[in-house]
Amino acid sequence: MDWRPHKIDLSGVRTVVIGHQEWTVDNLDFLWPGSWSPNGDDSLAGKYGRLYTYDMALEIASLISGWRLPTKEDVEALIAEVGGCESGGAMLKIGGKTGFDALYAGFLEPEDDTFRRTGKQTGFWTATAADEQEAWKFYLRVEDNQIRFHPVSKLYGDSIRLVRDK
Repeated sequence: MDWRPHKIDLSGVRTVVIGHQEWTVDNLDFLWPGSWSPNGDDSLAGKYGRLYTYDMALEIASLISGWRLPTKEDVEALIAEVGGCESGGAMLKIGGKTGFDALYAGFLEPEDDTFRRTGKQTGFWTATAADEQEAWKFYLRVEDNQIRFHPVSKLYGDSIRLVRDK
């Protein structure tokens, strides 16, 4: 039988204000049934948080009072605030001027259940579904300063950051 909390407390979590939004600074690290540690290595969860499917991300966010999984519109506002998709990633990386400090947790590829790009890429779920199979996510890679933002399979394992209006 799965154990799931009825409410998750985020008091004391580190946050940063970017424009008119307040974002959590750390990737969520809740042990959730079916979630994964990056690379399948539990010692990495403390640094990078855990990886979750889209459905897990929605369920977890629904249990956190005052916060939400960002919508597509929330991410569009964030991207506009940091200077756009082509170079705005620099503002979201560790040491960037916003303090968002993206952590490169990598992701779980659903087609073959392999962990990929830990330490080199990070992706964050939104609450916005594109259709029955896909949902919007945004992600950053160490190689460049682009923010990539498009729908992917809801079965990917990706990170969660939460947002609220400020």
